[in-house]
Amino acid sequence: MAKGYIKLHRQMTEHYLYNEKPFDRAHAWIDLLFLASWKDATRDFKGQILEQKRGEVITSVKALSERWGWSEGKVKRFLNSLEMDEMCRQKRLSHGRVITIEKFAFFQDARQSNGPSHGPSRGLSRDDNRRKDKESIKKAWLREDGSVDVSSLPREEVEELERLTGGKFR
Repeated sequence: MAKGYIKLHRQMTEHYLYNEKPFDRAHAWIDLLFLASWKDATRDFKGQILEQKRGEVITSVKALSERWGWSEGKVKRFLNSLEMDEMCRQKRLSHGRVITIEKFAFFQDARQSNGPSHGPSRGLSRDDNRRKDKESIKKAWLREDGSVDVSSLPREEVEELERLTGGKFR
């Protein structure tokens, strides 16, 4: 895996390449990061005045479905998998939801320097990060019987899962 980071301007979301549909899962995750508020604000959402905190996305499953070119069911499953992996939290509203990006400051603040970051994050060794990745992946796709559900994943994602976990899934 590559090390370091890059800065992406939100204006990127207006480019035709960015908006090709359907989005893949990584594209949808990055889109949530773009959609997250960069500062606290008061917002009108479907007639409700809401206090939007930094790192929150106020939206609906329907809006994300249209934006990403996915079914509403796929959006719900994706958001639930992010929540299981502790990448976000969801709070349901009467006409939508608030999605809070976990560790938003990590994606925004922690690396505001003039050069790329090197090395593992938060003082964890590379092996600790790999172990955490494996545990998160297995938790997100683990069935009650202990098997891993990869039936809905594209072949490339199954191969990446195999690479990260050292297992075989078919």
